[in-house]
Formats: sequence, C-alpha cells, structure tokens
Amino acid sequence: MKRAAIIQMAKRDAHRLAEANTDYGTGAGNRRKLVRAEINGRMNDDIYRDAFFEEYERINYEPIVHKVEFKHGIHNVIEKTRKTWFIGKKLYNLWNRNRDIFEDILGKFAE
Repeated sequence: MKRAAIIQMAKRDAHRLAEANTDYGTGAGNRRKLVRAEINGRMNDDIYRDAFFEEYERINYEPIVHKVEFKHGIHNVIEKTRKTWFIGKKLYNLWNRNRDIFEDILGKFAE
C-alpha cells in the first residue's frame, strides 16, 4: 500500500476510535472492542502507527461529543415512540377484543 493511503487510513481510524471512546449505551463496549482490535492489527506498520498517534493527539472532541449526543437523542425518541406505540397497540387490541365487557363496566360507572 502507498504511504499516502496508509496515512489516510490511520487518520480515519483515529477518528473512529475517538468516536467509539465517546459513545455510550447499548453496544458501545462491543464497538470499542472491535475498533481497537482492528487498529491493533494495523499497528505493526511504523508509518501507520506514527500517523495514527499524531492524528489522535490533534483530535478535537467537541464535534464528536455533539455527534454522539445527537445520535443518542434521536435513538431515545425512537425508543420512547416504539414503546408507546407497542403499549397503545396492545391496549387497542384488548379494547377491541373485549369491547362488550368494557362497555358494561364503563356503563355501570356512568350510572
């Protein structure tokens, strides 16, 4: 592989590791483990190692943290919607299957 391609790969991997290190939640530890294993396999090359550590020291974590928080904000909204929809669907099905029983019970309270 050419020197420029190795340096570009090292820079990309440095940013991937920084993002994996700031990530949290479900699957974050597994992601960190996989990224580190991939990077450790490439550390045998001196050019790669030097470029990786040089780029890793220069990384600004502010945009990375913003990206991770944004991703988790969207994930949290999706999870809440999914759970609410699931509960609503169960209640709707329960109501439709037992409508006559619920109407009798509600009718007694309305009297």
